[in-house]
Amino acid sequence: ITNPLFSTSLEEYGLQNITPLTIVQNTNDPYGSFAVVQAFMAKIGATQATLVETPGQTHDYEDYEQYSSLLLENGHY
Repeated sequence: ITNPLFSTSLEEYGLQNITPLTIVQNTNDPYGSFAVVQAFMAKIGATQATLVETPGQTHDYEDYEQYSSLLLENGHY
């Protein structure tokens, strides 16, 4: 995560305790690549979270149908 205030706020909100939690992250998102987000989630102990990697080099997440399907598949209603 490139913004330390953002990563701190995620820990403060107890992200590791939210279930179900699905995070969709582009492979090379400039604000935090999939690998960086994956490492961060492991660091804060968010073992219940589902982290989904999507191809991309940007912070644009415009495939709403895909994301809706992913959320429904992972228990979000």
